[in-house]
Amino acid sequence: MTLTRPQPLYLCGESETVFAWFHDALEHRAGTAVLICPPFGLDAMSPYRSRRSWAEHLAAGGYPTLRIDLPGSGDSPGGPRDPGQLEAWTEAVSVAARWLRSTAGTPHIVAMGVGLGGLVAYRAASLGPCVDDFVLWGVPARGRTLVRELRSYARLPSATVSPPHGHISSPLPEGAVMAAGHLLSGETASALEAIDLTASPLANMGQRRILLVGRSGPRVDPQLRRSLEQAGAEVTVTSGPGYGERGEFFARVDSWLHAGNSNGHRANPPVATPRERSSTAAGEPSVCEHLTLSHAGVPLRETPVWIDRPQERLFGVLAEPLHEPRNLSAVLLTTGAYRHTGPSRLWVTVARQWAAKGVPTLRFDMSGIGDSDGQSNPREGLTVCDDMPMGDSEYLEAPLSAPEYLDATSAALDMLESRGLPNRFVLVGLCSGAYWALQVALRDKRVAAAIMVNPPTLIWNEQVGDAHRRVARRRFARALRSRLLLGATWRKLIAGEIPAARCLSLAWMHGVRPALDACRQVLPGQRGQEVAAGAQGAALLDALRDRGQTAFLMLTGDDEPVREEFVRSGFLDDLDRWPNLEVELMSGAKQAHSLTPLWVQQHVLASVERVLDRELESGPAEEAAYADVYGRCP
Repeated sequence: MTLTRPQPLYLCGESETVFAWFHDALEHRAGTAVLICPPFGLDAMSPYRSRRSWAEHLAAGGYPTLRIDLPGSGDSPGGPRDPGQLEAWTEAVSVAARWLRSTAGTPHIVAMGVGLGGLVAYRAASLGPCVDDFVLWGVPARGRTLVRELRSYARLPSATVSPPHGHISSPLPEGAVMAAGHLLSGETASALEAIDLTASPLANMGQRRILLVGRSGPRVDPQLRRSLEQAGAEVTVTSGPGYGERGEFFARVDSWLHAGNSNGHRANPPVATPRERSSTAAGEPSVCEHLTLSHAGVPLRETPVWIDRPQERLFGVLAEPLHEPRNLSAVLLTTGAYRHTGPSRLWVTVARQWAAKGVPTLRFDMSGIGDSDGQSNPREGLTVCDDMPMGDSEYLEAPLSAPEYLDATSAALDMLESRGLPNRFVLVGLCSGAYWALQVALRDKRVAAAIMVNPPTLIWNEQVGDAHRRVARRRFARALRSRLLLGATWRKLIAGEIPAARCLSLAWMHGVRPALDACRQVLPGQRGQEVAAGAQGAALLDALRDRGQTAFLMLTGDDEPVREEFVRSGFLDDLDRWPNLEVELMSGAKQAHSLTPLWVQQHVLASVERVLDRELESGPAEEAAYADVYGRCP
């Protein structure tokens, strides 16, 4: 079936605004619409693209589907430290469900909640008639179970990296949880711990259908199942998808939805086509084209935008000041499987901070990532809480130097310039995004500064690519080892919830392959390759210096592969050669590549803002001297 393009929008209720994607159905085969409520933190990031595919699948089957970002997450307003977070989440679900019911013209709403999203959706239904039936995936009966699991994430080695001696950072607030780089405030954690779904029976339970889904197997919370069945609900239990079993899982949910439409539970009234629908009634949630918010007392506007390319459309969000912008724009480039919100949502924070300083700032998705067009990563499953953060080489099968990434970044600059925004740019990138920032600066005179955080290398070739993939596999193996320390992992292994094929795959990644990589590191000629790469990188920085472009290079850990490359090539002994370059090396930390620890996030935010302030102070005057001389590099 032909699909309509999903529509990004802001839903504005009486007290909450929520960012959402609406996947309309061309043919409504049932009087049912679906609301997908996301999990918390990393679990909302890793399987994000699969939830998008799920929504497209549901819309193709005749079910209008809405995906939302809860307040303080994704592209919705707010932040994790906001007071009353649980109430804001609950209101957001209610706003989304009421808008979906009115807009889709369907009398019946099914909320598909994953983890935290399921808890919040159930709570919203207990406070008002917004949701009818549920798919509760990996949802515990009590909120304290969820918080306890999040606290276990906070004990992973990547989250417990200590700051270097003498480093000053704000401590984690009392009672707060830093789960895989995502903050849950102490107030919100306490509010979640007080939730008990078994003590909150819904009205008309005898008329409700609830599908309970295990994480990656058939095991669901027995207390929740027993409570729902005793209350009279029609409860069905199914297994969550294992690795690569997305299609089978979609089919099982389809069967459950179809059974609800045909077993006499409800009638299927005629549904208006999109063109026949009336506008939203007074008092109902409305749609806003922009998000208007305030950061540090400065009014801002965020707008969903598209970067049109011959073969695809790339999605992004543009943060702008409502006052006259400064003579500078910024583009944020993310890495690997992370969508445009960036690692731990840092790019949202950066964009809003910089827009408050008068700098329009774009964050966008590369092809096949987030909400951009392009083929989805075939490695990504839909497994909840079992997805591991993947390095770039695990996600991006194309070489890091593939021209489409650089062309996409240049297209983003063109789009901003076409909107009348300043055409003097700062590019900020993490990991592969840092590499792209450097390469685009070298070929585009409009780039005034390139901020590179943890680049894998400055020069890419096949030898460097092999070394990068080995480092990514070792980093992945370390993450797997840390997961083995969690009791939840062993419970899943014993219960058979992690398939045997998955165990063998992890054993290969965890043991055999890293060992082979270690042997390959000592092959003859590797040192010479690193020295040659260092010399080529120095030549690139010479080009930036001669063009008058600023570069900032930041490495957040001792285990960054490019750091060793710099040491062996002698790069760090020759920094006076580049007065336009600032290098910041954070010593004493490891496993901080993805900026998971809170102190690393704080430090990166402060450092990149310092570079921005310096660029704003320098102004475009010095660029005028060479703007007519240098054009785009070949």
